[in-house]
Amino acid sequence: MTSTYSLNVLIVEDQLIIAETLKQMLIDLGYQCVAIVDSFDQGKIAVQSDNFDLAILDINLEGGREGIQLGEQCFKLGKPFLFLTSYSDPETVQAAKVAKPGAYLVKPFTPQDILVAMEMTMMHCDAISDSQFDQVLNRLELSERERQVLTCLKDKMTNSAISQKLFVSSNTVKFHIKNLYVKLAVTNRTELMNKLHEQTTKTR
Repeated sequence: MTSTYSLNVLIVEDQLIIAETLKQMLIDLGYQCVAIVDSFDQGKIAVQSDNFDLAILDINLEGGREGIQLGEQCFKLGKPFLFLTSYSDPETVQAAKVAKPGAYLVKPFTPQDILVAMEMTMMHCDAISDSQFDQVLNRLELSERERQVLTCLKDKMTNSAISQKLFVSSNTVKFHIKNLYVKLAVTNRTELMNKLHEQTTKTR
């Protein structure tokens, strides 16, 4: 099985054997590896470049969780990425979730694992970064509560989850969502997300 995307991939991995193995797997799957970097400092520079479509980031680069910081940087830049790690303990997983990766891949891995993780990541590559969303919010005339509800909708939260997070009733959530639909000239969540994506393209 081969990929459905033709992608240029950046690898950030401090173990050379794993990095080279991963590179060959990517090539066999039809991807292109544009670079391999093996340190946090090199990674910070690499993720700023425009020569890759997706980054595969090792979480533990120098004995800590430096890869998570790189992931947060990728997310702010609106660049798709996934994590690669030897750790699947709850603490590491929870820390990684903050960066909002497209996938979380645990070593050892197979070509099929790589393929699925990358395909899933690219399915969500249209996610709206925090910086882009903030710029959209600044252009909209919304109340503070409407901004909070819209942020929850952007994060694909259910009405019930929004109600619990904001400590308001379900009816209040529905009221604000209805107002958002009117202000953004949409009739449902799908149209709302499409409108947000249209707005983010104006911020790039």
